[in-house]
Amino acid sequence: MYHILAHMKVENDSNLYSETYIDNVNKIKNGRYDSITEAVSPLSNYYNENFERLGVINFLPFMCSSVQDLIGAIENYYGFTETDKKEFIFPLIQLLKSEFEFYEGYWNELYATTSICRKAFESWIKNEMSKYETLFSYFNKFAVVGMSYSLTNNGRGYGGESSFNAVVPFAFDESEYKNIFYQILHEYTHQFTDKLLGENIRMDDGTHDISEDVVVLFDYYLIKNLYEEDTDSYLKWLASLANADNCDENLFLSGFKINDDINKKLLELVEKITRR
Repeated sequence: MYHILAHMKVENDSNLYSETYIDNVNKIKNGRYDSITEAVSPLSNYYNENFERLGVINFLPFMCSSVQDLIGAIENYYGFTETDKKEFIFPLIQLLKSEFEFYEGYWNELYATTSICRKAFESWIKNEMSKYETLFSYFNKFAVVGMSYSLTNNGRGYGGESSFNAVVPFAFDESEYKNIFYQILHEYTHQFTDKLLGENIRMDDGTHDISEDVVVLFDYYLIKNLYEEDTDSYLKWLASLANADNCDENLFLSGFKINDDINKKLLELVEKITRR
């Protein structure tokens, strides 16, 4: 799913489109498999126009253990209209089926060639996650993280009853580890701070922008309280997302327009978590 979404231009913050990824895939295909760029183009248009209904395709993979499971989940999802199915869902399923012929081999080769760096990355992540055990114990949930070769920016999070779940880009180099961890923390945080807003989070009405500010600010408070020495690297990660050279701490704090009541709740929650 994320491989296909990397080929789709999305006009909101969920965008996973990457020309670098597309170019790399086409080089590997080397004419032996069709490029899916043309097939994706009409799907992108319909997806953008109906994102609030169709955006769930980003999260259905969390509930599936195979491509067939995913296809079944898409076919049976209750929220799609008949027009959605005709214009988007059925063509998407056909694309999933046809592209899997290439993607399965591509993924298996990457999995084999990244064995050493994957084990190093997994070990580092486990150690870093253990530093935030107080967060997981407060909510009485364990943490699950997946790493995708096809996610080149952003991540995805999905909350279960007993776990925080996230999928983030795979780190091919040690210099990426810290930023990937902050992305993981960001995806976990969404799963409880969104509830503080008490409203349906949407891309088209500004509530998603507010939810992003809330997540970013909560993680800043949490890191500042637990590991103040990591504050600078967290702010540098945020700056990199904005294509800025650096992020001054005072300037960062002055840029938020969060409701005072919500901000108070964030500070109270951080205090409860960090005193455990």
